[in-house]
Amino acid sequence: MSNKPTGLAKVMKKGKDGKAYWYRVGALFPTKNAKVHRLVLDALPVDGVLYLTEYEAKEDQGQTPPDGIES
Repeated sequence: MSNKPTGLAKVMKKGKDGKAYWYRVGALFPTKNAKVHRLVLDALPVDGVLYLTEYEAKEDQGQTPPDGIES
């Protein structure tokens, strides 16, 4: 089982300025069974909607903009 995520869980909120802001709230990890993944959440969305995206290593290396950057 890998300790590197294969995906990220994010929520999208509209700001007062009308822009979309994305917040990372968890990560998706593979298990030994290739058909099963483990989703680890640090927070829950208030509206009940989660977006799962592909993981990009640069997101953990401080190369991406901080949370709240328009998508």
